[in-house]
This record gives sequence, structure tokens and C-alpha cells, in this order.
Amino acid sequence: MDETENPVVNANVSESFKLFMKGTELWSKFLDSNNVEDLDTGVINLIKSIGLLPDGDERTPGRLDCLCSCYFARYELLGTLEDLNKAIDHATRAYNLTAEGDSDLLVRLKNAYMMHQCRFEHQEDIDDLNKSIRYSTQALTLIPEDRSEFSDVLIDLSGMLLVRSRRLGNNEDLNKSMDCYTQACTLTPTGHPNLPDRLSKLSTTYFDRYTNLGNMEDLNKSIEYEMQAYSITPEGDPDLAERLGGLYEQVGETDDLNQAIEYHERAYEATPDQHPDITLILHYLGICYQKKFQLLSEQDCLNKALDYFRQGTFSVGYPVSRLEAALDWARLCAESGVSNQLHGYQAAIELIPEVIWPLKLPLPQLRPVNLS
Repeated sequence: MDETENPVVNANVSESFKLFMKGTELWSKFLDSNNVEDLDTGVINLIKSIGLLPDGDERTPGRLDCLCSCYFARYELLGTLEDLNKAIDHATRAYNLTAEGDSDLLVRLKNAYMMHQCRFEHQEDIDDLNKSIRYSTQALTLIPEDRSEFSDVLIDLSGMLLVRSRRLGNNEDLNKSMDCYTQACTLTPTGHPNLPDRLSKLSTTYFDRYTNLGNMEDLNKSIEYEMQAYSITPEGDPDLAERLGGLYEQVGETDDLNQAIEYHERAYEATPDQHPDITLILHYLGICYQKKFQLLSEQDCLNKALDYFRQGTFSVGYPVSRLEAALDWARLCAESGVSNQLHGYQAAIELIPEVIWPLKLPLPQLRPVNLS
């Protein structure tokens, strides 16, 4: 007898549908109410619904998708790892039951890689990372390059390859990560809000390779991309200071003072005068020219060092950074025999009240200061 003519099978399929509808109704109710009891009951109904379907039924993968979403939502709500494990099991089963060419294959690959990625972040099991990389790589083959979704998955893959390269010391993964980030940046239009972050991540891959292999060209590329990211990060963006810090870290790696000065002068040109980070840039330029003066004894280097310290002192940036610039200004005047060292000390004294009472300042302005 054909299964479609079997009354028991038909009854089960009919009951399965009712349970599925009840489960999805409770899932929708949970999304509105955030009531975990609705979610728990929805999970029970979906499990029963799937259990009543005959083997090989074409409806099974779709219902597994729903069950997977419920378990993952409960994991996000309660943080229970067992729910994440079940979500992964159901996502994997749904993917395995999906034929090549099925329109739902991409969604199931994305579910699988994102959930393995999530579990890796909690447990750091390299097997989860490997599976996440494999599923995301396969997902990319199903997405046209001109869709924004392609770049999003590409960025995820790049990040996972970078993590694996650091865990295993694998330069092949690092090179692949670099290639993926490069492609993602190329596909991201000018003015797109994600472009600064993608350029910064590309910079990170070059810096990692420089750290591994010591190739100055990689360091230069890293600084170049971080500079690009910094220059197009909107003022007020919380990532702006972090990108400037990343730039300083990378420039600090170069032994070529002229190159360091060039990069920081470019950062200075890209930073508005009223931006609080301008003090840090001016101070660092003063330090660079001070080092150059100590090496070459050129009056021009001394003049520039003093001028940058002076500008940093009277800029609109962080009071502690301005105090540091003022003290360096005064010290350099004293060391080099320049007569106006008192101006630096006077400015430093005037800044001390702003540093002593830091609770009057926003927390991001609190920075350590060396008064020696």
C-alpha cells in the first residue's frame, strides 16, 4: 500500500501538522512576550510534530529549522549549553537532509556555521571552528558576489580563519584570511558604514604576518590600512580611539623615525582640530621629533618637537595628555637650553586641577600620567 493511502500515516501527518502549527504559534507568541513557558511548550509540540512524520518526508528539514531556532532562542535567553548543543544537532540534521540545489540550502549552511562559531566562542573546541569554516566556505559558493550577504559571510569566514591561524600557527590560514578581508573591502562601496571596520581587520592580518615573519612590507601595509580605517571613521564613533591606538601600536613597531613621523603627520591631517584625540597625535609627533633631534642634533627637529609639545598642551584633548605634553615641553626646553621652559611648567600647573579632580571628567578622558 502506498504511504499516502495508509490511514495511520495520514492520521499521523495530519496530527503532525496540527502540532507544528501550534508550535510555531507559541514560537511567535514567545517572540512578542519573551515568556519562556511559551517557548518550552512550543519546543515540545515541534518535537512531537517531527516525530510523527514518516522517514524521508520533505517537510522534516523545515520543521527542524523551526526547532533549531527555538533551542537557540532559549540558549540566548538562559545561557544553557545543552540548548545550544541541541540547536546545532537539529541544524546539522536539517542541512544533511537538504538536497543540492534546494533553495533552503544556503540558510541551513549559515545556521550551521553560525551556531558552531557560537559554541567555539564558549568552549574553544577546534572541531567547532573547523566545521564553521567548512560550512561558511560552502555557503559562499551559493551566494552571488554582488549581494551584500556575500561580503557578510566572507567577513565571518575571514575572522574564523584568522582565529585558527593564531591557534595553530598556520600561515596558510592567515593568508586566506587576508585574501578574504581584501576581497570584502574591495566589494564594500565607499561610504559604507562597515568599511572602516573591514579595513581595520585587514590591517590586523598584515600585522599578524609581520609579527610572524618580520617582513617590513607587511607592517607598512598594516599601517596603511589602519590609517585608511581611521581616516574614514566618523567623529564620535566609539571605535575611533581604538583605531588610533591600533595605529600607534603598529607605528611603534617601526624603527624608521621618518616613517613613523610620516604616518603620524597623516593621522594629524585626518583628525579635526576639535577632536579630543588630537592631543595624543601632537604629543606623539613631539616625541618623534625629540628622538630625531637627539640622534641628529638638528635645530629644525628641536623646533618641531617643541612646537608639537606646545600645540598639544593648548589643544582641546584629554587634560592628562595635555599635562604630559606640557611637562615634555618644559623638560625639552630645560635639556636643550631654550629659555621659555617656564611656559611649559606654568601650563602644567594650570592643568593640574583638571587632573586631580577626575570625577569632573567623562570616564573616557581618564588616562595615566607620568609626572617624573
